[in-house]
Amino acid sequence: MKNCFNLLPVLALTAALLFTACSGSGAGSGGNNTVSQNQTLSAGDKVTHTVNGIAFNMSFVPGGHTFTMGEDVQTTTMEATITKNFWMGETEVTQGLWAAIMGEIDPEDLGGEGCGSAYPIYGTTWYEAVAFCNELTLDDDSISDNAVVYYADEALTSAYTTDNASSNDEVFPDWEKTGYRLPTNAEWEYAARWIDGTDWNSGDHTSGDTSSYCYPEDEGTSAFFGNYAWYADNFSEDGTTSNMSHPVKTRIANALGLYDMSGNVWEWCYDKDLNTGYTSRNVTDYTGPAIGSYRIIRGGAWYTGEGALRCSYYYPRIPSTPTQGLRLCRSIPTPIIRWQFNGSLEDSVSGYNLSVETGTIVYDTEQTKEGSAAASFNESTTLISPDISFGDNSFSVSLWAYIDNDITEEQPAIITWGAENMFIAYFLDDERFHIRISVGGGNGNQKAVFTSIDLNTWNHIALTYDGSEFDFYFNNTEDTTSGNSADFSALNAPIRIGAKEYSSYYDSSYFLKGSIDDVMLFDTTLTAEEVNVLYNSYN
Repeated sequence: MKNCFNLLPVLALTAALLFTACSGSGAGSGGNNTVSQNQTLSAGDKVTHTVNGIAFNMSFVPGGHTFTMGEDVQTTTMEATITKNFWMGETEVTQGLWAAIMGEIDPEDLGGEGCGSAYPIYGTTWYEAVAFCNELTLDDDSISDNAVVYYADEALTSAYTTDNASSNDEVFPDWEKTGYRLPTNAEWEYAARWIDGTDWNSGDHTSGDTSSYCYPEDEGTSAFFGNYAWYADNFSEDGTTSNMSHPVKTRIANALGLYDMSGNVWEWCYDKDLNTGYTSRNVTDYTGPAIGSYRIIRGGAWYTGEGALRCSYYYPRIPSTPTQGLRLCRSIPTPIIRWQFNGSLEDSVSGYNLSVETGTIVYDTEQTKEGSAAASFNESTTLISPDISFGDNSFSVSLWAYIDNDITEEQPAIITWGAENMFIAYFLDDERFHIRISVGGGNGNQKAVFTSIDLNTWNHIALTYDGSEFDFYFNNTEDTTSGNSADFSALNAPIRIGAKEYSSYYDSSYFLKGSIDDVMLFDTTLTAEEVNVLYNSYN
């Protein structure tokens, strides 16, 4: 069987050259330091991931806005709200990335309609697209394996695989997970029509072209929409291309820096469809109807007419039909538990059994970072403990700390969380911040980092754990200073957050003096760009 590419190393080199430059302010590489630190994320900022030697970009899409879904095209429209930020692939998934994850591509499967590492993958079923998203998540070292989105069972215990896809097995999504996935129908149109979150491109326009509609063809039709999309009337305009797809990023991008949202290849979305059109209503973070024999495709292709290029146009397709491409999407993590202190624990969190182990929490309304109050601790031993334990699994902690400026050697500020010295963060004198992560207490397995602190202001602290290793971020900058190496794979303890007595080498007891606010726990390993989002959301 002939491979669609000469050699995979050549494929990798080609892709690397294609993705060297990255538009937007958040460029990075490899999934480690993937977003520039201390940089506020804006619509269209890019993050670069490198998986199995292939680099690809994703664009930041801000949530929190409402638009009229289906406007100017569909008979019935919906008012759709997307509440959460998300990442969307800058381009359609390329054949280079597909081959790096799924293995070599037989050109006969592509029908001679565009073959090469920079061309979009097409000829996939919806089931294969879902399996690809999971495989990519597992191969991306910057994302926890626990983050896979699609499962083969309703209990969400068995990740959906290529074997499941070959049998067209039913798919069950876990929308709380943050691995790679297909966009929903609403997310796709939201990103295709984005201008600034207040104004939206019209639904009968090509994505990116705000001048006029692309269909129907009359005296008002845009003269520019072909600059944004490969379609039936321009697929051979370069004089060298017959009836086939084109390499990605060869047309103009839309306002989010997304290429080929209109044209080139159809793109699978997650949603089921009944082929009956929309129902007039208001929807929020809509994932489609619960039943339906079809799945949604979007964007049109190099062989379609202008009508399919319209941002609000969609087409229902049998999911086992092997003719489409896809574009990646990723959710930005949401906490499983969050305290935005409003005067009591009960006001802050529901659904968890919380307890204050000792002492009393004081709610400070003047030093609040988020919500209407902050939890302040003064010379008392106090720990807040939710009824939750992560065991050996991945988790992350994010919080804001306000440290009073009258710290002395006799009374340093301390923040601790964890149990049995699972991990402890505390402030020492001389304005040095010390975090010690340990298992078993004492001087057992531990890792330590040190950094300077800002007094009399809010500082952001994030700590992530992937099941074996910790990373620590202080005010959006990763601190790599380390003490003893450690094996934390046996970590198993409940989470505690608050103030704890600290006995120094001089047998003096010190306590937190200051406040904490907007405390979040996640059941996944936050990446650098996700810490960046948390830091800039409230900074």
